[in-house]
Amino acid sequence: MRSNTGSGTISRLVGTGANAFVDAIAAASVTTRGAPLDIDANGGVLALIDHGAGQSHLSLFTYNRFGDLVPSGSAINLATGDANGVAVMVPTATYGF
Repeated sequence: MRSNTGSGTISRLVGTGANAFVDAIAAASVTTRGAPLDIDANGGVLALIDHGAGQSHLSLFTYNRFGDLVPSGSAINLATGDANGVAVMVPTATYGF
């Protein structure tokens, strides 16, 4: 996936070994109308931070093995205008506490 700051969209990329191609120009749109800046994905969850109108937002999506994106809830206002950096971490073990 790739965030497109100017258009406020997320593109789906397809890798074929040594090459990568844009498969879907707008696999999803940022609903806050902010400019997407940081993106990370892991374990079927994609997180995106955008900035717009002096606010930063965190948007979450789920994705399948084909890269189809589905929004997961509403965007979260981070109460700052310059949030930077996002990482999606998937648990590697289950503990029986």
